[in-house]
Amino acid sequence: MGCQEVANMMGISRATVHRYCATGKFRCVRLNRKIFIRKKDIDALFDNAEPYEVMPANRAPITEFYTMQEITEKFEVSESTVYNMAIAKQIPKVLSQGKTIYSKKHIDRHFARKLPDPQVAEWYTVEEIREKYNMSVSAVYSFTSEYGIPRKKSRGKTYYSKSHTDQHLKMRRPDPKIKEWYSMNDIVALYNFAPGYVSNLIYKNPIPKIRRGNKGYYSKEHFDRLVREKQLVPEYYTVEEAMAKYNLTRDTLYHHIRYNNVPKIKDGRYIKISKPELDAIFEQPITI
Repeated sequence: MGCQEVANMMGISRATVHRYCATGKFRCVRLNRKIFIRKKDIDALFDNAEPYEVMPANRAPITEFYTMQEITEKFEVSESTVYNMAIAKQIPKVLSQGKTIYSKKHIDRHFARKLPDPQVAEWYTVEEIREKYNMSVSAVYSFTSEYGIPRKKSRGKTYYSKSHTDQHLKMRRPDPKIKEWYSMNDIVALYNFAPGYVSNLIYKNPIPKIRRGNKGYYSKEHFDRLVREKQLVPEYYTVEEAMAKYNLTRDTLYHHIRYNNVPKIKDGRYIKISKPELDAIFEQPITI
């Protein structure tokens, strides 16, 4: 019999048959890179087999249990949470005087991994974070997940560490001394900067900012000072100037603008292209 026939007959995999041959459990012969096993050698395994004995499990009996009420009070979870968790984690349980009780050791072990940091004394709800820092619900969840803010669950509500949240979000709170703010549209209209250029400036410089709804606002005083100190004057090519400098057709130039997201503005009837961003594209070294 071939290996596949033996595997099918015994309900094992072909790899197991090969392993039994290699370890000497099956007597076999190899002919032309194929392995053959006699059926009578397989039968002989069962003729001389030792009686199968079930090894008793040396497990200590469970003597301590929780009632459902004790679990919900101690760990501040709902009954449905306990019920679903006991099924998912296969928590040992027994019926006593008409009530289901659960293994204390297994319950404690499960909730020990979920207990909050004992050093955290104050907690925020999601609503409190939203109100204090003017964030949306999805923004709160994204923030707490990204920065790994310690959390706990109690009575179906999730709470987040106040100290950790404040530490990361304190820069979002506006300085009460700042009275005037720019929106992105204000800056673009006033300085004729491309939005991408403005975002890059704000990212690289410590401009105080706040959020109102889903819009960002930037300190007017700090941004104006940055423009004065760095003498930021936007530089642009006209389409004709860019075509002439880099020897491009109009279609090729527009392709580079779209593909590389080069900032551009419209000045009357004319389109102007950001000079630094376009120069950066064509001044990159060519690697072969």
